Amino acid sequence: RDETARHYIGVRSQRAVEQKLTPGQFFVYYDKPSGVDIPVTIELKIGYMSSTRKIYHFPIQRFDCQGEPYYAVMQTDTDVKMFPSIASLVQHYHTFSHVDPETGSLETFGVPV
Repeated sequence: RDETARHYIGVRSQRAVEQKLTPGQFFVYYDKPSGVDIPVTIELKIGYMSSTRKIYHFPIQRFDCQGEPYYAVMQTDTDVKMFPSIASLVQHYHTFSHVDPETGSLETFGVPV
C-alpha cells in the first residue's frame, strides 16, 4: 500500500505528470483532458520515463474474468500481465524491471528501443 500511495498522484494533465518524472520513475494518475471541466469518467494511466528519458503514457485497462476484475497496463510489451487490483499492479512494477539483453538497460515497462 505504501508503494501505491507513493506512485499515485491524482488527476493531472499529461504535461503535469511529465514534469514530475525522472528516469526509471512512474506515476499512476487520472488523465485530465484539456479544458476546464473534468468529465464523469476519465482514463487511469501510468506515466513513465525510460532510462533514455523518453516519456510514455500507458492506459490501465480493466478486464472482467468470471465476474472478477483484473487490471493490466497496456504497454508496448507483448507480455501483458494481469493483476487482481491496482495495488498489486503497482507493487509488481515497483519491484520488478526488464533488462534489455542487447544494451543491458533496465526498464520498468517494456518499451521500444
